[in-house]
Amino acid sequence: TGQPAEDFLPTATREVLKDFLQTQGIAEPKMMLMARHRVEGDSTELVFNIFAEDYPDEALFEALIHRVQWFLPRHYVVTVVPKKPEFTENLKAL
Repeated sequence: TGQPAEDFLPTATREVLKDFLQTQGIAEPKMMLMARHRVEGDSTELVFNIFAEDYPDEALFEALIHRVQWFLPRHYVVTVVPKKPEFTENLKAL
């Protein structure tokens, strides 16, 4: 895990995402880039501090994740992690 490079996620995009997430009630938006090595192939995924545990309505949660993807190239993957320190310790402010 780490932070995405400028050429992967430019500052302007980060600012737009930050503003959007703040309007959605996430006071301090954070993210990280996660690389996964799997049998079917490697992947690079963005993780934000958007947690299913914070949304009692699953449809609202899924809609928010979908709207975040509007700001990103189609081939970028946004993944969700549980709200646990071992998964969130590398999230950094947008």
